[in-house]
Amino acid sequence: EGYHGEAKTWHGLGRAVRRGLDNMQIQAYLAAAAVNLKRLAAYLLLMLRCLLLPNSALNTFTI
Repeated sequence: EGYHGEAKTWHGLGRAVRRGLDNMQIQAYLAAAAVNLKRLAAYLLLMLRCLLLPNSALNTFTI
């Protein structure tokens, strides 16, 4: 539910931009890609922070 809520709230999935099922499907694919890229960037940033600052108190993730 969090994934769909994020896509609806932050990535324009609440309303169709264009008419038609094909256009809505394209919009849904692009919104899903945006959410996945955002999550991938956050994960990579966390991994980089863990590698550069291994003993930092900010690291909540261990490799």
